[in-house]
Amino acid sequence: MATWNSADRNKEQIEINRRVAAEGEARIRAEVIRQVQDIHGWLFEAADEFHKGNEDSATNRKLLNQVVREDLENFEKRQQAALDNQNTIMKSQTKVLENDTVLIKEIHYVVEGFERWKNEEQMRGAPP
Repeated sequence: MATWNSADRNKEQIEINRRVAAEGEARIRAEVIRQVQDIHGWLFEAADEFHKGNEDSATNRKLLNQVVREDLENFEKRQQAALDNQNTIMKSQTKVLENDTVLIKEIHYVVEGFERWKNEEQMRGAPP
């Protein structure tokens, strides 16, 4: 009975971990989207301010866009790598919990067999 409860708890824990991973990914994506929007807003504000009255606006705009684009691409790559690492960790945890569940089921099977044997021995009149 106790091993069934443990197996059920492990299944619940797997589901909880999956939900937590999904929620974590959603939060990270939402934060990345928010930050990217902030960066784009800053870029447009900075570009407008930068180019007002500047004789070299075409050259400066090209340089500014290149620098910001490179920074944004690097930022997005780092965020994606962090998300990929988190996914890898969650997959590993899920696999460990699944293996634990299999082990607990096997232990439960052995315990049930022992209980049956013990009951049969008692029915024969053997001491407990």
